[in-house]
Amino acid sequence: MNPGKIYAVLLAVVMAPGLSLRATGDLSAKEERILLNREFYAGFHRLPRINRDSFLEERLNAFVAARGLVTATGEKNLFGKRYRIVLNDPGAEALGIRIVYHLHTDNLDSVGMIPERGLFEFSGRLVAYTPISTNRESYILDIIMDKGALVIE
Repeated sequence: MNPGKIYAVLLAVVMAPGLSLRATGDLSAKEERILLNREFYAGFHRLPRINRDSFLEERLNAFVAARGLVTATGEKNLFGKRYRIVLNDPGAEALGIRIVYHLHTDNLDSVGMIPERGLFEFSGRLVAYTPISTNRESYILDIIMDKGALVIE
């Protein structure tokens, strides 16, 4: 066999895994976690109010991560999950936007160990949003919780 052909075949075998990793990387880049933090809500606040719903609509089914103050926990069968944790985002409120997170989970341990007014950090999939007011300054974000932890400061 010609040494040039061997080198070409060897190069193709070595490069093929790299090409597949790059393709996978591009797909996973679309599913990066969106941090719902002060910077995110500052940009959201700068949007014209008429565009805010479509901005959130484009982010449905994305993985998100945020933190908030727990206001309520309880049993509520929504989105195929048994429990709901309700949080307010104090960082968004500082910018004049009221964001209420409804975290849906089947994990009773998560619900049972969270004290009210405790700071809770979570990640999950954004499945729905609901404007609370007609001026688009307040929203409920429904999230299927993947992970969550109580933040101790």
